[in-house]
Amino acid sequence: MIDNQCQISRLKGYFRNQINYPDYNILINSAKRKVSGKLPRDIMVLAVKNKNNKHQAILGIENAFIQCANMLGEINKFRCQCINRTTRTLSSLIKLTKGLSWRERLITDKLYLEKETESIIRAEMALLENIKPYIPEAKNVIISVLGDGIYGTSYKCNVFDKKGAKIFSDKVMKIFYKNNEQNKILYDKEKRYVDLCSDEQLDKYIELRKEAAKYNGYSAELPYKTAQEFREHVESKYKDFISYTSKEYMMQHSAAAEANVSEYIRFHSGHKLVSTKDGIRIPDFFYLGDTEFSLGEFIENNAKAVKPFDFHKLGLKHTDYDKNKGNNINSICVDLGGIIKFSPNS
Repeated sequence: MIDNQCQISRLKGYFRNQINYPDYNILINSAKRKVSGKLPRDIMVLAVKNKNNKHQAILGIENAFIQCANMLGEINKFRCQCINRTTRTLSSLIKLTKGLSWRERLITDKLYLEKETESIIRAEMALLENIKPYIPEAKNVIISVLGDGIYGTSYKCNVFDKKGAKIFSDKVMKIFYKNNEQNKILYDKEKRYVDLCSDEQLDKYIELRKEAAKYNGYSAELPYKTAQEFREHVESKYKDFISYTSKEYMMQHSAAAEANVSEYIRFHSGHKLVSTKDGIRIPDFFYLGDTEFSLGEFIENNAKAVKPFDFHKLGLKHTDYDKNKGNNINSICVDLGGIIKFSPNS
């Protein structure tokens, strides 16, 4: 796995061996190719069908999606700018932190929406321009937002021929937020807001947080009951964020961590094709360079699993599966962030 230039030739050997590496940067920076997995099969069938050199086609199509991801990755910067434009009021604090999706937090910011739309159009053009030399049937690309999470945003990608028919099945691209940047800005802003609030304002905020928790399907039991307890909670959370949350993010929720788990599950499931019928959707391909992303199949609403995926059978535990209802579509696990090694006492 190490070539004569002391580079890792393929990451999959390391990713199959274990999960939750304490420092993925060491592995990624040493890798000759910062990718994991393979392009979706139906895309490669089209590329080979057009009599392309297979190796060149793989690199060319990977590059097409990388260029597309670079355009979509710009949107992360616009989100951070939008958060920083938010005025320092209690209502703004509630709006930013009550557990709603990024879409609901940002939908009223016209400047953000304009920049997001421009970036999506550039992403569509980049994908079409770079994929056509290998798949000339491609005549149009449509990219739409599926949802925004704590660690990334998912986009649905459709590619059509000149008659408007899809040339391969719908894909999902998940663009990962670099270095957990948005959460850092939110935590910093929350602390500054709290410092300006009176006890009466914070008491009101606590009640609204309980209502928001119920709305989003979470427990309404908060780790604080009074304004003073809330101030102490925010101060502690703020101090611990860099030392703990960032480490947890890298080990469990980063693109590298999800790529690692994907390869680990594929390998330890006995090399069989693990599909949505088995209760899990594993992305086909991960890019771990400048704009990190995954590429996989889109799950239709009528897709169903025979039974939920048994993580314990592989010695794994999905800590985020039950907490986040968005990770489950008809008993199919669609997000691999938050998976750790399982022990009976965990």
